[in-house]
Amino acid sequence: MSWEPCFLRGLAFRGDHAFVGLSRPRYKRFEGLELDARLAAADSAPWCGVQVIDLRTGTCLDWFRIDGAVAELCDVEVIPGVACPMALGPPSPELLRFVTNPGLPDRKN
Repeated sequence: MSWEPCFLRGLAFRGDHAFVGLSRPRYKRFEGLELDARLAAADSAPWCGVQVIDLRTGTCLDWFRIDGAVAELCDVEVIPGVACPMALGPPSPELLRFVTNPGLPDRKN
């Protein structure tokens, strides 16, 4: 795996795989350090996302990139038994159907 101009921000393991959270660097924090020069010399632009690493071979099997306003991840977690997790923002209408609380009455809209 080649060096990516990103920061490791979260690490989770499942079987023979490591899920590595990557964040874009916070510029103006590393001025004058060797890291600053490595970031400037990198072939690709910094990105935020997750890489799936095969622990047996050290190769990156898959990855996904998060573009837009998101620049940093704080952590990565593997959720057993979940194949396609998703995130819903507060203004999304799907939030009423996907989030449940056994203490609240069922809302049917």
